[in-house]
Amino acid sequence: MDSEEKKPLLPFDLARLNITETAENFNFYNSVEILALAIQTLNSTSDSEHDSDLDMMCQNIIKELSLAMIEKDDTWN
Repeated sequence: MDSEEKKPLLPFDLARLNITETAENFNFYNSVEILALAIQTLNSTSDSEHDSDLDMMCQNIIKELSLAMIEKDDTWN
């Protein structure tokens, strides 16, 4: 039964899957880029009022990225 359920994808279905995965990878890249900018800002500011906000944003981005990677059975490096 497993062989019946795992039929090879048709070319258009495979292309759709590849496009979806590529879009997700671009979103991951953009999120990591935003995280890097936020960390740079966090390190360059001495205003303690905004430090907690930026720190919370960084933690949320890392959490979302790790949860999305877990869903895809990837590993967090």
